[in-house]
This record gives sequence, C-alpha cells and structure tokens, in this order.
Amino acid sequence: MQKTIFLIVSLISFLISLDAVYLKEEPKVPPCYYKNMGGELPEQVCQLREFLKALPPFDSTKKEDSISNALLFSGEPGTGKTMGAEQLAIESEAFIIPVILSDVADEAALISQKIDSLYKQAEQKIKEYKRPVILLFDDAELSSEHNKAILILNSFIDKQYKNPYIMTIVTMNKDITQLDKGFKDRSRLVQWPLPSYEKRVAIITFFKKRYECVMDQKGINSLAQQTDGFSCRNLEKIFEDAKKRAEREDAVFFGRKHLEQEIKKRRNELETEAVNLPPLSNNDLSWGQRHPYLKKTGEVIGSAAVGAIAVILYFMGGSGGGSGDSGS
Repeated sequence: MQKTIFLIVSLISFLISLDAVYLKEEPKVPPCYYKNMGGELPEQVCQLREFLKALPPFDSTKKEDSISNALLFSGEPGTGKTMGAEQLAIESEAFIIPVILSDVADEAALISQKIDSLYKQAEQKIKEYKRPVILLFDDAELSSEHNKAILILNSFIDKQYKNPYIMTIVTMNKDITQLDKGFKDRSRLVQWPLPSYEKRVAIITFFKKRYECVMDQKGINSLAQQTDGFSCRNLEKIFEDAKKRAEREDAVFFGRKHLEQEIKKRRNELETEAVNLPPLSNNDLSWGQRHPYLKKTGEVIGSAAVGAIAVILYFMGGSGGGSGDSGS
C-alpha cells in the first residue's frame, strides 16, 4: 500500500514539474527593428548614416559652421518611416529624440519655445554622449498649424542651429506639395514605398513568430502574394485581429485561415477586390503543427508514462531482489 501511494505521489510531482517547465517556456521573439522585418534603408539614408558614423567625437572647443542635415520622409502610413529613423540612429550610434509634431503645434504661441527647447536638449545630449543626435518630428500633416511649426523649424535649422551633429527628420504620410517650400528646398526628400513581395514575406515571417501563428513557408508566401498594397501597419493589424478571432472561436491553433478572413475584411474596408486565398490544407502541415496543444499534452503524457514505467520497474526489481534473499 505504501509503495502504491509513493508511486502516485511521484507521478503527480513529475507531472507538476513537467507542467512548470512548459509554463516557463516563452517564445523567443526578435525585437521589432526595421531590419528584422526585411527593411533596407534607402540609399540617401545609408549615405547619411555613413556621414554620421564618420563624424569624430564631439569637441565643444571647436566651432562648427556647416548647416545641419535635414530629411523629409514621405510615404503611406505604416511603410517604415519612423522605424527607419530609429534604425538610422542604431546604425550610426546616434541619440534619437522622437516627438509627435502635433505636440509641438498644438499651441501656436508656444511653437517657437518648444522647438527651441528640443534643440537645446539635443545640444545637451551631444555634449553628454559626444555623438550625433537625431531630432525626429513625426506624423506631420497638411494643416496650417503643422505648416507653421515646420516654417519655424526651418528657421531654427538655418539660423540658430547650424550644427552637423544634429540631424532633423520630419515624417509625413501624405502629399508634400503644400508643405513649406523653404523646408522642402533645404531638406533631402526620401520616399518610403509600400513593401515589396520579398519584404512582405519577411514581415509576415516576423509577425508569425511574434503572434505564435501556425503556418508553413507555403502559407507565408501565399499570404505575401495576396497582400500586395498592404503596409507593415496593415499586416500587423491583420495579425492582431486574426489572433483575437482565433481566441474568440476557442480554436485549437491560430493559423492561416484566421489571417485569410481578416485579409478579406481588410480588402473590403479598402474597397478593393476581395482576396481569394486557396483553402487551408492541413496536408501542408505536420500533425504537431496542426495540433500544437495536443502535441504538447502528448509529450507530457509520454514523458510521464516513461517515468511511471521506470518507477514500476524499480519496485518490481526491489521486490524480486527481496524474494531472492529471503529464499536463500
């Protein structure tokens, strides 16, 4: 009787320990950097990166007369403008100060004061880190308030802050034709296109891992073909909504069919042609991929069974040895 109780307690402890191991497992998701999603910096940005990397450590005793660089990033929402600026900072070892332009332009009387404060902060960071600083003014819009802010920004760049260690970047989602002409003339325009097929494959692969989606390479390639015209932001939203759909349906796994439904929904929202993806084929996946939770449960049960057999054999061996000794 005592051996039976010991065996049951051992099995329960074994199962609890296995479950604890599985609960501690976390998917290794790469950080959400531009390059991790297949992004390659445009040529103009690469040239600027090399310029920033080549700058010697800042020396406050030297006076710099050259006009600082300014970039205008233009493209559809979600094409990587902000992440591209962050990637530029990473690769050029620059300090980045991001600010939403609306936060600067919300009070017309304080625009000049806010911009002056940001540039002074940038100068302080340069002295502190001895490296360049990127001032990122994000999400500029075609409005009188934003245009006024950019007009004042341009005057600061030209007159007060002629410092090559300060890089000013403005990102804009829409047509730039109505933007302040002075800023357009003095800044380098960088167009950020929608992701190509190859980049969509990389983006989908990235989000597949981040959102723990069950899908093989064939499915990834198919989704990349069917999402032409989608931005990175569109694709991330599709993954978010598709995973929520799978959770509501209490699905065995989150997979391609859920993404397929969200893509169709997104296409309809964009008032474009519907996406007709080929039906999800379980033949493309292994049994473990089709049923990951069942596979994990099976692994736990299998491991427990092996442990149980080992314990039983141990006791049987002990019992056999005891009988032999008493017989002799």
